[in-house]
Amino acid sequence: NDGSEVQTRVQCRVAKIHRDDYPNLYFTIRIDGEDGKATERQTVAGRLKKRAIATPPDSTLTTGAKESVEEGADMTALIVNSIIKPYLSREKNEPAFVSEAAAECCSIAISRSGLGNKSGLGSLRFDVFQVVSSLESEVRDALLNADSVEDASLSIRCLALALGFGSCTEASPHNNSILKLSSLDLIDAIHGAIGRSGTANDFYIAVLMFLSVAFSTETEGETFRKAMTILEAASTELINTEHGFVVLLRGFSTVQKQAHSCIDYSSADSVAERQVMSTCIKGFAATPVDETTPTPIWLDLFTSLLNYELTINEGGSDSLLSGARKWNEALCDTLFSSSKRWCGYQLLMYIASEQREINPGGQLSEKSRRRVKRWKSELDSEEAQELQDDASGAAKWLPECVMTVVEGWCEMSEEDRAAEDEEETLGKLLTWLVCLSFLDNAAAVDIRNRSALTAYLDKSSAVGEALMLANRYANLSDKKMEWMDCLKRNDSDCSGGSSIVLSDVATLVVFRTIESVPTLAKKWWMDDCPRSIQPQVSDFVQKRVAPETLRRELSRINNVKNTFGDMNVSGSTVSREVSATYVQDECTLSVLIKVPASFPLRNAEVDCKKTLGIPEKRWRRWGLQITRMLNHEDGSVLDALLLWKQNVDKEFEGVEPCPVCYSVLCVKTHTMPNLECKTCENRFHSSCLMKWFQSSGKSQCVLCQQPWSGTKVLTK
Repeated sequence: NDGSEVQTRVQCRVAKIHRDDYPNLYFTIRIDGEDGKATERQTVAGRLKKRAIATPPDSTLTTGAKESVEEGADMTALIVNSIIKPYLSREKNEPAFVSEAAAECCSIAISRSGLGNKSGLGSLRFDVFQVVSSLESEVRDALLNADSVEDASLSIRCLALALGFGSCTEASPHNNSILKLSSLDLIDAIHGAIGRSGTANDFYIAVLMFLSVAFSTETEGETFRKAMTILEAASTELINTEHGFVVLLRGFSTVQKQAHSCIDYSSADSVAERQVMSTCIKGFAATPVDETTPTPIWLDLFTSLLNYELTINEGGSDSLLSGARKWNEALCDTLFSSSKRWCGYQLLMYIASEQREINPGGQLSEKSRRRVKRWKSELDSEEAQELQDDASGAAKWLPECVMTVVEGWCEMSEEDRAAEDEEETLGKLLTWLVCLSFLDNAAAVDIRNRSALTAYLDKSSAVGEALMLANRYANLSDKKMEWMDCLKRNDSDCSGGSSIVLSDVATLVVFRTIESVPTLAKKWWMDDCPRSIQPQVSDFVQKRVAPETLRRELSRINNVKNTFGDMNVSGSTVSREVSATYVQDECTLSVLIKVPASFPLRNAEVDCKKTLGIPEKRWRRWGLQITRMLNHEDGSVLDALLLWKQNVDKEFEGVEPCPVCYSVLCVKTHTMPNLECKTCENRFHSSCLMKWFQSSGKSQCVLCQQPWSGTKVLTK
C-alpha cells in the first residue's frame, strides 16, 4: 500500500516459507474466500505484520493511516520506557538474556511498531537513537580500554540485535538507515582489537552479528576493506561450529553485497575477501548434513551466497574461483550428498569454465599410478610411453577425485553394481558430467588436450560404463527436453540437490557423452550397446543430439570467426552442411562437410572437389584429413577446419605430409613428421609409424618397403 488508502487485513495461513534469499524471507499464503474457495499467493514478511514497516512521515497520509502510525508510536513509547531504557544499558549489569531480550525489543520498536512522525529532542526517534548510540559508545570504549576484548562481546551482541540482526525475532536489516547511525568509528575500533589477547569465538560471533547490520549507510571503500579483514580473522575460527558458520555466512554475504555497490572498493584488490570465500567453501564441503532432516540454515545461506557470486561479474568472481580451485577435491565428494550436490556441481563446473589446468605438473595420484602401471604392462614400450603421456595430460586438467571415480567404474563387480543405490548413481553421473566439462574446456585451450583426455577415457572404459549406467535411468523419448536445463542455475529455485531428478541427469549424460566424445560413443554403440536399446539410442541421436550439437557447433564457429583469417566458413542446420573456402597463392580451396542426421552414429562426409588449381591427389588427401578428424579422433567441425587450414599453410610452405595420416600436423600432438627413412628420405609422424608397424606386423618403411632404418629430425 502506498498510503493512498487505508490498508485492510484478512486472515490467512502460511503454506510455505521460502528461504532462498535468507534472511529476506517470503511466504506462500493461503486465503479462504467467502465462497469457501481457497487462493494462494506469495507475500513478504512485512505484509504479514499488523502494520507496515517503519512508515516515514508523510503529510498526505489519510486519517486512518495517521491513526495507525500514532497507534504504533504509542506502542513504541511503551516498549522504550518499560523495556529498552531500563534493561538495555550494560551499565546496570543485567543478566545477558535480559539485555539481549531488550535489544530485540528495540529492533521491534524501530522496524515494526515505528518511531512516529516526530523528530528532534523529546521525540521517540531521539530517545531510541540516544539509547543505541550510548550502547555503541560503551562498546567502543570497552574495545579501546579493556585488556581483553572478550569483555565487549555481550555489548556488541546487544548492539547487533538492536540494529536488527534478529536472533529470536525476524531480521530487520534497515534499522541502521532508519536511525541514521554511523558505525565508522566502531568498525575502526573492532579492526584495531582483532588479534588482541582474549579474542575468542564469542567475540567473533558478536562482531559478525554487528557487521551483518552495520553497513546500511556506509559507502567508504576503506571501511569495507577493514570489514573484510575482520571477517578473514573470524572465518577460520567460526566454520568449526554450525552456529558460527551461519553467522559467518550472514556477515560475509551482507558486507560483500554492500562493498560491491561501493565505487571505491574492488574485489580484485581484496585478498581478505578471497580468503573468506575460500573458508566458506571449505566449510560448505566439510560441514556434515543429516540427509533425513530439513535443509540446515547454513546451507540455505551458502546457496544464496553462491547464486549471488555466480551472478556478479558476468558469471562469477575472482574470490569464488580462488576458493573453489583450492577445495576442488572436497567439492567432488559433495556430488554424492543429496543436500550439497547442486552447489558442489555449480562450483566444479565454474572451475572447468575457467579453462585453466588444475594440476599443471600432471602428477598422478597413487591409485592412478597403480592403474596406469597395470595398463602399461600389456603394451610395448612406445605404446606404454604414449599411455603415460595421455594419463599425465589428463591429470593436468581433471581433479584427482574425478579420475578416481572414472577409473573405478570398470573395476566394480556385478554384486557392487546391483547394490548401488540411486543416490550413489546420481553422484557418479554428476561426476561424469563434470569430467566432460573439463574435457571440453581443455580442448578449447589446445586441441591436443582432447586427444590426450579421450585416449585416457578410452583406456579406462569410462565412456561405455557411463552410457550403460545412464541408459538404465534415462528417458530418451522425452519430447519436452526439460532434462537439458535440469542442472542450470535458477534464481527462483534454490532448493539444491533435492530438486535434481535422476532420470533427467541420466538423459543429459547420454546427450553430453555423445556430444563431447562422439567417436568413443559410436564405438560403444557399435560394439557394446545392448540390441534392445539400440533403436531408442539411434532415435535419440537423430531427434535430439545431432540437431542440437550442430546448432551449437555453428554458434561456436560464428563466435570465433576472427581466428579464421582469410578462411570463410558458413553452415546451415537445415541442409546440415558446413562449407569453407580459403584462398592461398591465388588458389581457391574449398571444403564441404555433410553432417548426417544421425551423426556421430553415421560418418560425416567431406567433399573437396570444388577446389581449383590444386592436383586431385592433394585435395583428396585434405578430405581424408578432415574425415579422420571428424569420424575417428573425436574432433569437432571447428577443430577439423582449423587443422585443415594449418596443414594447407604448411604444405604451401613446402612441408610434405605424413604418408600414413596424410597430414602435415599430427592430429594428436600437432607436431610435423619427425622420423625420416634413410632409404627413401620420406618423413613420418613417430606415432603414425608405430601404429603402422603394429597393424602390418612388419618393420618396413611404408613407401619403399625396405627394412626400417631411420633417424629423428628436428622440426619447428
